[in-house]
Amino acid sequence: MTDTVQQSRAATRWLISILLAITLEGGLRKWILPPWLHPVAYASKDILALAFVIHHSRLSSKILTDLRDRVLLITLLLLPCFLLGLTWSPTAAVMNFKNAVLWPLFAIYMAVSFDWSALSKVTRALNILVFAMAVLGFIQFNSPIDAPINRYAWHVMGRMEPIATFGASAGVRATGTFSYISGYSTFASFAFLWMIWRLLNAQTLAERAFSSLGALSGLVCALTSGSRSPLYQCFLGLAMAIAVSQIRRKLRILALLGVVIACYCTFSKEQLFMSFYQRFTEAGDSTSQRIAGAGLEFVRLALQHPFGVGMGQESNVSDYRIAEQQAAIEFIEDGRSRMAIEGGWLAILAQMITLGIFISIAIRAWRTQNDQARIAAAAITPAATYLLTNCLWYDHNGSALWWFFIGACLSVTLRAAETPMRPKLPTTSPSYAAGNPQSSVWQSEFV
Repeated sequence: MTDTVQQSRAATRWLISILLAITLEGGLRKWILPPWLHPVAYASKDILALAFVIHHSRLSSKILTDLRDRVLLITLLLLPCFLLGLTWSPTAAVMNFKNAVLWPLFAIYMAVSFDWSALSKVTRALNILVFAMAVLGFIQFNSPIDAPINRYAWHVMGRMEPIATFGASAGVRATGTFSYISGYSTFASFAFLWMIWRLLNAQTLAERAFSSLGALSGLVCALTSGSRSPLYQCFLGLAMAIAVSQIRRKLRILALLGVVIACYCTFSKEQLFMSFYQRFTEAGDSTSQRIAGAGLEFVRLALQHPFGVGMGQESNVSDYRIAEQQAAIEFIEDGRSRMAIEGGWLAILAQMITLGIFISIAIRAWRTQNDQARIAAAAITPAATYLLTNCLWYDHNGSALWWFFIGACLSVTLRAAETPMRPKLPTTSPSYAAGNPQSSVWQSEFV
């Protein structure tokens, strides 16, 4: 066994471990671990991601250096508000800072170690995860509010939050193994779009079947979460992925839609869809308001707080907002406005650079003329652009999952740039890989 193959297998195990740490930490805190071990479960994904970056820090290339330097610039821009945040609430400051810096850096190093074999194995692991999550979410949705399976792990500062129900259905908004609804709904759109990406590039009937099942499971997760945002993300990502795919691949989506309709006719629950209809029509905000947020309000707030009040002071957890006890600080939900209050103009600039990293990755994917890279970039572009524009720092699961996907997209882009796409040669074993008929391991310029 060559060193390259061993390195590939080690990286694959590492990446699957990180994916498991992201998706299972809430379940560990809810049902298994004692309270004093909850911080360990919460931080496990970040510890693994940091160790992954350190382990691969010796790798270097022009592309890697360029993107890494941008993350370094983001770090320097956020350092003042991070240090100020440490004086108010260290926990909240560290939580936001690691989301803003660590996970983009992880995506870059993931790209140089992720190969076709890793893509295959991570996809299979995600297949199992999303199917199990859909089953768990369905059980949670149909279980009583006070059932042990419906506990939240996000019991901040010793307070218990009431379990959220879902309109006319009287069902419980499912959380899966995540600590709260937001993590589960983010996972739903992440898994759905990943599976659509793989479905449109699948080479065998077995791959298409598994990817279709994974996409359906992701849709179940989105519905049982009771959240509107994953439905928007899934629909827009699906539309863009179909738009850039070839005609013969578009037929796979038509087949998937047929399966969705058949499943609906078999397992339909009218009250569930009535609940969503009520959320779309009777919610206090419209779809456009939900997307636009507070608009350019962040500019006014940045003028009021040009250097920020400290990272972490716009946390959803009121006990972390210690600075507002000393001065009148406005708290709002809009991500851009929260960012402007915390870090002022430097934070806004840092967020623009963060968005620029993703845009440069998406443009590079498009220029490869490779379906694998193009479809991945198209599927993730609507969600990633919106989330990065509105500041993803406040969502620890969202930061981890979306940068994981961006890292996979970049890795396929780099691989496609190395070797142009060729017809796939017969193989003795099925693989999710497509494009390069040679070794399943990267022959990378980075090694």
